[in-house]
Amino acid sequence: MLAPKFIYDRSKDNTLFLSQLSPYLDADRTGDLSGVDPEEFAAMTPGDRNSLYDEACKAYSPAIEQATRYRFRNAPEYARQYMDDYRQELHCYVHADIHRFNNPKYADGEYNINTFVDYHAANVAKKMFAFILGMDEESLKMRKHIERIIEALTGREGNNERYIDYKMIYENQQLANDSMKMNEEQVYQVYTSMCNKHISWDDVLVENCEPKDEKCSGVIYRDVVDSFRPFFESLKDFEKHIYIKSLYLRDVRKKDIRDDADKSMVISMKEISSDANLVAMCKKQRGVRQYVLKRRDELKKNRHHYLVTYSEGEYVSISFINKTIERLDDLVWKAFNKLGLSPEERCMCIDYMMGLDWNCA
Repeated sequence: MLAPKFIYDRSKDNTLFLSQLSPYLDADRTGDLSGVDPEEFAAMTPGDRNSLYDEACKAYSPAIEQATRYRFRNAPEYARQYMDDYRQELHCYVHADIHRFNNPKYADGEYNINTFVDYHAANVAKKMFAFILGMDEESLKMRKHIERIIEALTGREGNNERYIDYKMIYENQQLANDSMKMNEEQVYQVYTSMCNKHISWDDVLVENCEPKDEKCSGVIYRDVVDSFRPFFESLKDFEKHIYIKSLYLRDVRKKDIRDDADKSMVISMKEISSDANLVAMCKKQRGVRQYVLKRRDELKKNRHHYLVTYSEGEYVSISFINKTIERLDDLVWKAFNKLGLSPEERCMCIDYMMGLDWNCA
């Protein structure tokens, strides 16, 4: 059983408590007993040592909650869907480093626990932004490097962004005011990916997209859909489910384009993520089931894994859903181009997908 000094309660100063605890966490992880009482540490059972991490989690959790709320304080509604993912990732970062907190073995001077968490919060924000964009952190740095150059070229130089090409960016890298230096091939690859066009619903869902020859409209529709169907049927069940629902979600948002949208089908991203059929599909799909999460009331962590008190209900990570939609947008757009479909024919394919039953697509 843990000694009282290792038991957290709210009357204790979180920073002081974690400063006293971190050498014992370090001893458990590294075996270095130089910062602890060897006899006291040896008397601890494996269960006691695990409990040290639970007590530490109780002490730093308020700082994590504060940092999370601060990061999202002015975030638009659509961005708030990432709060749970951000909070959980921040727990992982802090847990991995908590044995270093105010530990003389690793750091000079002492810091407040809020400062310690804020340092990790900035790194988590960068990682999550990179994940949402579907790139690693190095690629994200390159992207920001190029964005600074484009901003300088369009601002100070007075260029129209549409006339800026990768060679102009490569030749003006000093405008980024950073230490990065990309070669011409890297600039080309990153800038091309930034310009890669996803499905533009303004282009696809155009007005008057019915075939002009009404007599052959049924035949044209059947031929177009038959050419597109093999691509769509090649997608996995969870991908088809997500994509069909995303079409309805975007369809209603584009009221100026499609005023005839069925308002009974209006859904939110949160409803998509909580859909029982989607949860079941993702749990069956290898490589995807880890994105099925459980709603939690309380989050703790020991040195090996999260110990979580769950409330009822499962949902699919919204950041995973958004990334899947973005990836499928690219695939659909490429399929349209490969088939050489006109805007009217693309509209037929969209109508075909929206006409499917999303629970058994």
